[in-house]
Amino acid sequence: LWRCTSCEFIFAADDDVERLTELYAELDDPAYEEGEESRALQMQQLVKHILAIHPAAGSLLDVGAAAGLLVNEAAALGLDAVGIEPSRSLASFARERGSAVHQGVLPHPALEGKQFDIVSVIDVIEHVSDPLALLREASAYLAPGGVLAVVTPDVGSVAARLLGQRWWHFRLAHVCYFNKRSAAEVFERAGLRVRSERRAGWF
Repeated sequence: LWRCTSCEFIFAADDDVERLTELYAELDDPAYEEGEESRALQMQQLVKHILAIHPAAGSLLDVGAAAGLLVNEAAALGLDAVGIEPSRSLASFARERGSAVHQGVLPHPALEGKQFDIVSVIDVIEHVSDPLALLREASAYLAPGGVLAVVTPDVGSVAARLLGQRWWHFRLAHVCYFNKRSAAEVFERAGLRVRSERRAGWF
């Protein structure tokens, strides 16, 4: 891992990082269902928090939708919800259960010409080699006045500072890490203005 001396952004620099999209397309996670109940509660809470910021929202795009849990929770709350997921197996699993999840990455032909009141990027940007490009691509799907919701680990958190290299978010699948300073920098570069900030809840 490397740290930028200017904005403190931490990132991996390796040939394998450039193959991430290809690797995630082949991802098969048979243990995913084991933690599904607690993740569904988290997604329900997240959607409610987002709707508190944008109560007039009627549509949602979930980027990195996995098995469609957030899409399901958004639909249950009355939103017209759709997801995009690189893993073929997870996207297929989501569709088998009735979730509108397309396999692939942004930009996606199934979303051409569409705009959404909410675009969610939950626990995704730490998995990509170019998070700025992802934020710009996701923002391009926002309707006027729309909200982009981002969740990512905070490498500047108290837990991260206390645990050091034992911090639970230091894992092979995570190739970049933000603190408040570097997150503010990447949001500004993506043309975004922060409207609300809070810690994500876990169950």
